[in-house]
Amino acid sequence: MARERYLLHAGEDTIHDPEAEKKAEQANKTPHGKWENFWYYNKWKIIFGLFVAVVVVWSIVTSVTSEKADYTVGLLTEKTYPDSVLDTICTEMEKYGKDLNGDGKVVVQVSQFVLPGEESAKTATNISPSSDLAQQQQNIQMLQAYQAKWISDMSVGTSMILISDNANFMQQEKTNRIFSYLDGSNPSETATDYDNMRVPIAKCPKLANVDVTLEAGTTSVKMKLSEIMSDCSISIRRYKGTAIDGKADDYYNASMELLKKIIS
Repeated sequence: MARERYLLHAGEDTIHDPEAEKKAEQANKTPHGKWENFWYYNKWKIIFGLFVAVVVVWSIVTSVTSEKADYTVGLLTEKTYPDSVLDTICTEMEKYGKDLNGDGKVVVQVSQFVLPGEESAKTATNISPSSDLAQQQQNIQMLQAYQAKWISDMSVGTSMILISDNANFMQQEKTNRIFSYLDGSNPSETATDYDNMRVPIAKCPKLANVDVTLEAGTTSVKMKLSEIMSDCSISIRRYKGTAIDGKADDYYNASMELLKKIIS
């Protein structure tokens, strides 16, 4: 493949000229040629590795420089919500939480996971001939980074309270059985009574009618949180009988208390 790149714009005579072929092979052996050959075959791996490294460094810096959160709420949606929405959720939930780490304040943070639902997942990694290859590769890298972050969250129980859009709720329930009933008990493996596992944001008295200011260019628009997140609901993750059961009892119980205040 690398040889063909050196002969890409050559004429028919040049391509079959032994001398030209010899020069192309020699070019491959120079430091510059070796680098071009390496970059041609490995550029996407390198780009993805750098992207993951940036995400990891950003996460470390954020955890060191930001206030220690008492609660982390996982937000699983197909689209990204602006900071004003996340900040509003945090501010409202902090009113009903407890100072779990003893630093004198109640801090809630939202950890956003932009993941495709079942239907979107079928096309998320599909690269069509007519698509922008660079953009498609970037989308795949972002998806992989969010998925890795979510798997890590699930494995250690960072987010006990979860907010999800319908697509992600159904996808996670189908693949991971991640949600419990609102009283903390576990649904059966074949349970489909999803309304007992979630409460729409529009039906959460403490969140539904809160105003959020959205910036649109040079103008600002004020909307209710329930309008912005009309497809989203709040839930609690499974804890009892899972791999993290017994490792974060106090945090889980505090999260359950906070959830009950938010939905009542």
